[in-house]
Amino acid sequence: MPRLSCVVASLVLLLAGCGRVEAPAEQAGEPGIGMEFSGVRACADCDAIEAWLRLEADGGSQRYRLVERYLDDGHARRFEESGTWRARGDLLQLRRVDGGERTYLRLADGRLQARASSGRADPRLADDLLAPLARPHPR
Repeated sequence: MPRLSCVVASLVLLLAGCGRVEAPAEQAGEPGIGMEFSGVRACADCDAIEAWLRLEADGGSQRYRLVERYLDDGHARRFEESGTWRARGDLLQLRRVDGGERTYLRLADGRLQARASSGRADPRLADDLLAPLARPHPR
């Protein structure tokens, strides 16, 4: 099992003790179980960007949904994307249905940090961090 999957599974089990989530579907054998992350980052042409990510594992299928809200003067522009994800060691790769891709590194504290597609650090993405949620987010 890839290292990220082991770490995510451990984190999920830890959070399950808080009454929030269970083991991923691939481990628990239950459909539709997932994990959620959220974060807020700086924006060059708006006040901030709120992001929410849900990873789902349902049998052999691994899907994600990402919602970003660009906040500006009390208004928000909402963008959604979805696709499939896979773990390669500590890297998490999200592949959109339209072919685009995002890469995150799982940090020791459980947060996900955006990376270049190669997995290398990119100073422009340093503040793009998503923390695991302890309870479901109403999206």
